[in-house]
Amino acid sequence: MEVQIISAPWCKRCLVVKPEVARYCALTGSTMTAVEYDDLDEKEQATIKSLPTIRMKGLGIPDSWKVYTADTLEDWKAEIIKLSHAVDTDF
Repeated sequence: MEVQIISAPWCKRCLVVKPEVARYCALTGSTMTAVEYDDLDEKEQATIKSLPTIRMKGLGIPDSWKVYTADTLEDWKAEIIKLSHAVDTDF
């Protein structure tokens, strides 16, 4: 699975969530890419509804990104765990 976390150094919630996302990616063998919100162009920034934003694609998910926000972080955790079990990853 491929995971992107879009965050900003000035976002306090991002500072908490980003290491947690990295930990879950390591546990599931997922690839994580960190994207700085401030590095996005205005058009891309306009698509971000809240920080942090987590995008995931891969096993069982169409080529488009599935998007999670800080409010749906628990949903993201459940999804990545469920998908990793589909490929027999030990937890």
